[in-house]
Amino acid sequence: KGAEMVELDEWRCKTGELVVMHDPKVDRTTNGKGKIADLSLAEIRALDAGTKKSPAFAGAKVPTLEEALERFPQKGIWLNIHCKTGDAASEVAQHLLATGRKNQAILMMDNKRDLGVLRSKCPWARTGLVATLPAWGKVWSDESRAEQVAELPDLGIEFFQMLPKCHLTREQIDRLHAAGIKTTYFFCNDAEGFAPLVKEGHDYIFTDCYTKLRAAYDQAKK
Repeated sequence: KGAEMVELDEWRCKTGELVVMHDPKVDRTTNGKGKIADLSLAEIRALDAGTKKSPAFAGAKVPTLEEALERFPQKGIWLNIHCKTGDAASEVAQHLLATGRKNQAILMMDNKRDLGVLRSKCPWARTGLVATLPAWGKVWSDESRAEQVAELPDLGIEFFQMLPKCHLTREQIDRLHAAGIKTTYFFCNDAEGFAPLVKEGHDYIFTDCYTKLRAAYDQAKK
């Protein structure tokens, strides 16, 4: 349908496998309860991951990362893999290399420490960094924003991922583009908020409502 990037999050379960889910717990999206890290793959497999979305998806199962990746073609779309389990990033990178996807996927890291470990183990991996706040829930200060933007070109990343509480100015985005760093934005689900993000110059904007917002994107790009 024309989507250019798909974002998915990985977590390691109790028995060691990597599964795809946004939250660290299964409570919000399945009929179960508990942390992914405390549940075995068999226990996670037994859950219904579809009914809370819609009765039409009743019986849907939580996929492993490998199963999820197999659903996507190897060309024509970016795979944005948010490595929520930092120590699993190199494992994910090796899987991407083995399956011919190393140039298709971005491993998005939450902090510079995990990013450094990944880059030392898999220097060929395509990487990105998620914007951070001094304390979650507080608006970025001009100083914090400027400090992060200034250090990004030296980190070897290709993507910088913004969050709703972490905005950049158009000038800062242009500076990142000049340094070879693209920006992604997580996330926007309404047309009113979508157009300004396109005007700001973000390369990729995540949404749960692709069909509804595609027209807003195309109009804003004119």
